[in-house]
Amino acid sequence: MASITAQTVRSTNASECSAALCQSESRSSEKTVSPVAIEAKSFEFAYPPSEDPQAPRTSIGPLDWRVPQGAFQLLVGATGSGKTTLLRNCKPSIAPHGECTGELAVFGQLASQLDDRQSASLVGYVSQNPENQICHRSGLHGRRPFTSDFASEFDAQPLIPQPCPSRNADAPACITVSDAYCRYERTSDWVLRGFDLRVAQGSIHALIGGNGCGKSTLLRVIAGVQKLDRGACVNVLAQRQALLPQDPKGLFVCDTVQEELAEWQHACGYADADVDAIAQAFGLAERLSNHPYDLSGGQQQLLALAKLLLTKSSLLLLDELTKGLDPQTKCQVTKAIQEQARAGVTVVMATHDLPFAALVADEATMLFDGESAATQPAPEFFADNLFYRPTCDSFAKQWSESGAGR
Repeated sequence: MASITAQTVRSTNASECSAALCQSESRSSEKTVSPVAIEAKSFEFAYPPSEDPQAPRTSIGPLDWRVPQGAFQLLVGATGSGKTTLLRNCKPSIAPHGECTGELAVFGQLASQLDDRQSASLVGYVSQNPENQICHRSGLHGRRPFTSDFASEFDAQPLIPQPCPSRNADAPACITVSDAYCRYERTSDWVLRGFDLRVAQGSIHALIGGNGCGKSTLLRVIAGVQKLDRGACVNVLAQRQALLPQDPKGLFVCDTVQEELAEWQHACGYADADVDAIAQAFGLAERLSNHPYDLSGGQQQLLALAKLLLTKSSLLLLDELTKGLDPQTKCQVTKAIQEQARAGVTVVMATHDLPFAALVADEATMLFDGESAATQPAPEFFADNLFYRPTCDSFAKQWSESGAGR
């Protein structure tokens, strides 16, 4: 059985890019040396300098890295540490614009010199946002629920959520969905069918379920972006709502992070000090002069959320809020969401992040095949749930140790 070892890559990334590479090595008894799939020698990459000469320049490296052919390696690191930038540099057709020094080779050839045919045949890439790679109207797909068996494979301890006494699930409903049916095209299957939902005002309501069960569609229906084929959706907070899509790039229309945060300033009436404060709180203060597309996936999530929070909306509709966030950053986001709820803001979120949902939500609704399978207070929903049982991951441990949940 292959042994698992951990290595730390020597790196002096300006944004604390010290990534751990976990690799599966061959049996020690085997003397053969595997060919090298990827090799970096003193590799450095820096994004173009911003117009502000005082702004720090985002970079990774110098980096020495070696991936044997057939190995399985995992890159881990803080949000914005350069993981995605490093992977994109291995494929010239999607490499970010910037300056490179040192060497980064793929199967013995410099990655920057691969032609289109070599790049296509040697390097496959799955982006953080799958929508960027989908070009057909249909495809093969499958569904596999998150089961307790999966958690037990990693010897994970179950997370026992505690009730939150600060909010009342018996508050008046601000969102009511009744016998809702919805599909994208006249000939397609139902995405929602006979769906019912009640969301209490000032609560945090989590939508749980497998891929394709209708969570994102339901958020768009509540927001009024998607129309129902039949049934009803009443949203009394529709005039003061904000929707975070799965792909945060859908909210970006400006050339810098600073401009994105200030885009709705005139319409919503927040001050420059509010922009500065939220940029500092979300770790974006040093990235204000960068283009939003030059941020990491996690930083784009933070920027999109910050942009919505500045509007001081009464209803937040959040689709996969925590994807791409490291545990420490996720704790900061969790605090921000709880502060919103304590201020009376209603939050409806679709998520696959079970520990996050268990720790922050007041109620949870399980969607299955477009229907509402169950709606319960979060502690009851997650307790002894065979299909959606949260485990005590790194985020949950940090949250518990910090005492933030109390």
